[in-house]
Amino acid sequence: MPSAPDPQGYITYTRDGRVMVFIVGRERMRPAALVPTDEEKIALYDTMFAYAGTFTFDSNKVVQHSAHRRELERELAGNKPDPLL
Repeated sequence: MPSAPDPQGYITYTRDGRVMVFIVGRERMRPAALVPTDEEKIALYDTMFAYAGTFTFDSNKVVQHSAHRRELERELAGNKPDPLL
C-alpha cells in the first residue's frame, strides 16, 4: 500500500473475471517538470500501489488472484506465460 497517509484509489471488477487496483496517496506530489528527477520518481513510486489479475467468488466473498504472482509461478515452473494475462 502507499506509504503516504490517506490513500485513495479504484478497484475495478469486470464481468469476465478481471480485477484492477490502483491506489495513490491523496497528497501525492506532481513532478516539477515533465520528466521527474530521481528524488521525485522515488516519491511517486512510494505513494502508489497497483496490480491486476483475475478474481473468483468463494461462497459470499471475492478471492483475487494476482496475475503477477501467477506469471512468476509459471516462469519458475518452466511454463510459458499466459498471453491473456
